[in-house]
Amino acid sequence: MNALSVITNVQIERAAAFPAKFADNPARAASLDTIQRRNAILDAVFYDVDAVTEEETPDLAFWLAREGAVILVPPSGADRLKVFLTAEDFLKGAPSVAPLAIAGVGSSAL
Repeated sequence: MNALSVITNVQIERAAAFPAKFADNPARAASLDTIQRRNAILDAVFYDVDAVTEEETPDLAFWLAREGAVILVPPSGADRLKVFLTAEDFLKGAPSVAPLAIAGVGSSAL
């Protein structure tokens, strides 16, 4: 899968989720949507998003991989990535891992 396909799939999933996010918090959804879309595109410039499969892109849409979520990313081809909505969910359900990276403010799940 190439970077353009990954970005397209993630943006389609985000667009599908927007009405629900808007109904939940209109001001937040409207103000953050453009920034989140921009950040996903910047991720494609700086990171190897080609490693994300078409089946994984719905998991990275912003209604699942939001602030506070933990994303377990195995080596390419080893397994599918997993999204845990909270740190507690991760600690309960994830295998032990050695490396850990913490995304900065403004980073997208992609």
